[in-house]
Amino acid sequence: EQKRIEEERLAEEKKKQEAAAAAAAQPQPPATQAAAQALRPGTLVNLSDPGVMPPELASQSQLQYPPIALRQRVEGVVELSLLVDEKGSVADAQVVRGAGGRAGLNEAAVESVKRRKYRPATKDGVPVKVWISVSVKFQLPK
Repeated sequence: EQKRIEEERLAEEKKKQEAAAAAAAQPQPPATQAAAQALRPGTLVNLSDPGVMPPELASQSQLQYPPIALRQRVEGVVELSLLVDEKGSVADAQVVRGAGGRAGLNEAAVESVKRRKYRPATKDGVPVKVWISVSVKFQLPK
């Protein structure tokens, strides 16, 4: 009886080893290829992630100085965070640090950057969405 049980156990172990060997023989995609397969156009990624190329400014319209700021002779810098989508458009713009006051510089900066067009960011050749930081400087004409 013990001999029969031992033979059955050995036969089970042999089957498991053969199954493991067959599974190991099948080609597995490399980790980078599996990650690239999971990455779709429009996926939100961090600019600091490996393999991410930042978006490049392709076109921008003329910055419109707010009339109130001109009359009050107000200058300033507005720091913004932009979400550039996979098509290169600005999908969202948020003021990180405003110019202060009520001269309309923050609103004018947001309006200006929303009209910009970028060459989209890419990760491993796939166009993706990223958040970037930009500054808009308002300087009075001389």
